[in-house]
Amino acid sequence: SPSGRGGHTKEEEDDESLAERVRARVKLAAGTGRLDLSHLGLRELPPEVFDLGPALTELAASDNLLESLPEDLGRLENLRRLALAGNRLRSLPRAFGQLKALEGAWLHGNCLEVLPEDLGGLLALRDCSLAGNRLSSLPAALLGGLPALERLSLAGNRLASLPDAPTAMLRGLGGGSGGGCALRDLALNGNALEELPSDLFARLPRLESLHLQGNRLSRLPPGMGGLRALGDLCVADNRLRALPAGLSDLPGLRLLTAYGNNLSSLPPGLGAGPALQGLWLEGNPLPADDIERLLEEAALAGTGSGPRL
Repeated sequence: SPSGRGGHTKEEEDDESLAERVRARVKLAAGTGRLDLSHLGLRELPPEVFDLGPALTELAASDNLLESLPEDLGRLENLRRLALAGNRLRSLPRAFGQLKALEGAWLHGNCLEVLPEDLGGLLALRDCSLAGNRLSSLPAALLGGLPALERLSLAGNRLASLPDAPTAMLRGLGGGSGGGCALRDLALNGNALEELPSDLFARLPRLESLHLQGNRLSRLPPGMGGLRALGDLCVADNRLRALPAGLSDLPGLRLLTAYGNNLSSLPPGLGAGPALQGLWLEGNPLPADDIERLLEEAALAGTGSGPRL
């Protein structure tokens, strides 16, 4: 490449300029606790980032070219927010699972194939986005074993199955309490799920939104009637032949999206839900009697303009 100032190539000058910008931002972060290295074309995070140690509470390095993270991530013991979306990460270091102060992790749009098996240290994690990766399996703790986790997106991965309940939850499930799981929003759409664990709903009793669209499910597990807070259920574009009878008993169900399945019957009372605002059932081989009963239930309950069939 042509030489620039002082005989340096243009590439060398660009690298030096980038390094200077990074150093300046790291120096500033030492005082603010917040570091933004997004959109810089970084292939790795410089060591100075981890030298910030406990001083760093927020780290954003989205839309770079990162392929891996070092175990030094664990030195950021007070990190609360970690944004690494839109990189090329294939895995995460074991230290990720021990970030006890971490409240939000945005890791969507990477190439993650596996997660650390031990996530037990993520005691403060509330929001976690892992959509648009290549995950084919999950650590057990991710679905019911993290006490603060409220929102989890796993959409657009390669999941064919979900893990069994974490060992720590088994006693709580036996008592019907669902343990201490706080999960409210769960997105699993766009995977390859053929079935769900039989105890899934028992371990997620606080679910308000569940998205399962675009999988290969032929049935849903029992216990859906226990999801008393569920307001939005999307099971469209699967292979379901029936919907659980417990759906009719959910007092807060507002939206049920079930188009593009193989439904040949509907549970009695489905159209009479007190909170129901939308019911989407297009593209199912439903008999005329079920449709007529559903419309009558909706009319008697005053459910908007009726379901979309």
